[in-house]
Amino acid sequence: MAGDLLIQGDRENILLYRSNPDGTREVVKLNIHDKDFLLSPYFTLQQNDFIYVEPNASMRAGAWQMNSGLSATISIVGGLSSLASLVVGVINLSR
Repeated sequence: MAGDLLIQGDRENILLYRSNPDGTREVVKLNIHDKDFLLSPYFTLQQNDFIYVEPNASMRAGAWQMNSGLSATISIVGGLSSLASLVVGVINLSR
């Protein structure tokens, strides 16, 4: 799979996993903001290279906020559903 480096990616902490012809593997931490990156042997990708881009700090914080907001929403909806079921049950019993 191939894709773009989105704004949420941490450009200073990119991991390159490379399989060498002799069967060894290497993991290299890259910073594409560094001017020497253009001259490094890792600038040109090779077949079977795997790149992992960690999310930047704002993305990690946003994901936490989204998860906490989602859990609060689910709790509220669950509570309202329980309350509605209780009201319907009481109305049906009083008839």
